[in-house]
Amino acid sequence: MDAALKATVVPVLRKKGFRGSYPHFYREVGESADLLTFQFRLGGGLFVAEISFVGPNRSNVSIHADSSIAKIRVSMTRERFRLGSLKPHTDFWFDFQKPGVDFGAIARTVAGLLDDQGEAWWLAR
Repeated sequence: MDAALKATVVPVLRKKGFRGSYPHFYREVGESADLLTFQFRLGGGLFVAEISFVGPNRSNVSIHADSSIAKIRVSMTRERFRLGSLKPHTDFWFDFQKPGVDFGAIARTVAGLLDDQGEAWWLAR
């Protein structure tokens, strides 16, 4: 699954202006930044693509962070959204544990959700 996300989603993120390295990405937007991270379930087979933001003066950051935007992680923010969820603050996991699952199809779904849900959520904040 890692390889499929790196081959399919990371190039999309780069085209959108994101920097960072897998699994943590950020895009500076004026005095703010958009964040994205991939988090895998410890037992394997499931992951989330979670997005958030850093507002001006570090608003939305719940853990004091004097460090650069590049070091702030989604887990350090109060407001966040999981791609694939129908509503904010709801849970959604991508499942890749079934035999014969197409990792590429899951990665393409994530890339599509970045365009649809991700950009809409970031713009609405």
